[in-house]
Amino acid sequence: MSQSLSLLPQLLLNALTTGSLYALAATGMTLTYISFRVLNFAHGALVMIGAYLFYALTVQVVLPSVLLSAMALVLVGYLCAWFMHRCFFAPFIAIHPVLPCISTLALAMLIEATISMLFGVSVLSLSTEVHDAITLPFQLSLTNVQCFFIVTSIVSLSAIALYVRHSSFGRQLQALAESPTYLAALGVSIAWRQRATLFIAILLAFFAGIFLGFEANLQPLMGSSIMIKACAAMVVGGMTSLYGAILGSFIIAFAESLIVGLDLGVWSIPASYRDTVALVLVLCILLLKPAGLFRNKGRAV
Repeated sequence: MSQSLSLLPQLLLNALTTGSLYALAATGMTLTYISFRVLNFAHGALVMIGAYLFYALTVQVVLPSVLLSAMALVLVGYLCAWFMHRCFFAPFIAIHPVLPCISTLALAMLIEATISMLFGVSVLSLSTEVHDAITLPFQLSLTNVQCFFIVTSIVSLSAIALYVRHSSFGRQLQALAESPTYLAALGVSIAWRQRATLFIAILLAFFAGIFLGFEANLQPLMGSSIMIKACAAMVVGGMTSLYGAILGSFIIAFAESLIVGLDLGVWSIPASYRDTVALVLVLCILLLKPAGLFRNKGRAV
């Protein structure tokens, strides 16, 4: 038990890293859900696209600077937002709200098949030359890449959440989730706001994919697990709350790390049950508080 407690600081630090990754994916899915009121089942595939695009730009093409790679990712993100809204959301959402879920699921399968044909199904890896360890107290282990992604994720997600909550665009977005007909009657362009929101969500997915690419190997199904965790964080957070999605992501990450990582003797949970922790937590939330822990007042799940 004492040895298990000595690992507690490192487990918490690992949970902070994992929670930042979950929060990036969950915030993107929440933004899409607020804007369209549907779950984007292609979000995990978008995470995978971000990882493979970064691999192609930095390993295969080798652009001269990270700034050019970032600009290329932004351009691809804008094109993806326009294409998805035009072909997979707008034509179907006017008919029935369930149809975009089916269309995005089909899109995810199409993306995974395309990536498999272009890059193959073999496992790929991003460069590990930048994984220099940072000296921390209590013999804690953290790389400079992990530190960069943790800080950048928390800062960017907090800024997005504050902007959506306090800006006029954010208020219009919340009104869009409540009554798009009323918003259209005021002369507000719904399609433009939906595309802008989807663009932000896709950029967050790309960023999460790059983060995941450095944390694990690249393979065509790498986005499936992260999308499940993002959906779980949305349920824990209340579906329409960005703060809830962020906090729900860290709750899941800390629960996974502590439940699986601590040595409790005969009560220890095997590491293979790590993905089950999020599903059990979601089940408990749905039974005890179906609206989620941080549900926005007046917005149903």
